[in-house]
Amino acid sequence: MYQLHITSCVENVAVNVWETTAVDFVLNEITIANPPENLIATTYFNNVTLNWDLPGSENLNNERKSSSDKKKYNRIINNRDRTLLGYKVYRDGVEITEIFDIFETTYHDPDLDAGEYNYFVTAIYDDGESEPSNIEIVTVILYPPTNLTYQINAANFVLLQWLSPEGDFSRNVSSYKIYRDDEFLAEVTTLFYLDFTVSVGMHTYYVTAMYDEYESEPSN
Repeated sequence: MYQLHITSCVENVAVNVWETTAVDFVLNEITIANPPENLIATTYFNNVTLNWDLPGSENLNNERKSSSDKKKYNRIINNRDRTLLGYKVYRDGVEITEIFDIFETTYHDPDLDAGEYNYFVTAIYDDGESEPSNIEIVTVILYPPTNLTYQINAANFVLLQWLSPEGDFSRNVSSYKIYRDDEFLAEVTTLFYLDFTVSVGMHTYYVTAMYDEYESEPSN
């Protein structure tokens, strides 16, 4: 019986030691330049109108003057690095509409409640959404009725009369609410109200103006 013992020798073997290193980094959001320009917000009663210029309007002024035809100007925009598709309008950081006509640079935001609002517009390209335009801040005021007066006509009859909100603001008023002692009493479309259920004693009245579903501050 024979025993065969084979020994194998391997030389020049390299052993690598792998190390793990922690790296902290911040991944910034990719933004696209060329937003709409020169955003302007104007208020009319409790409505806001926004107007802006096309992205890159200052750079395209000469080309725009020489190309009144919309199709030709559209080709000028599209022949640049990317294609402008439309706009998104934001109120207080929330998208409220998207516009798919690049030449529609006006938006009406109607029937707002009283308060302060922030607006900006972005441009939509075939490769994404631009950074915001300049921010416009507007304040909507729902003006109350003025010059509230009363007359006591009988033992339990009180006639209230008032004037519509100052200026042209009455054009958007849909009705008036009457309150007695901080409790709702009635809603009317006239500038007077006859309260014939008054109990003996001291009472406090005020009137508010309704702008559709939104209510103004109290009158005097």
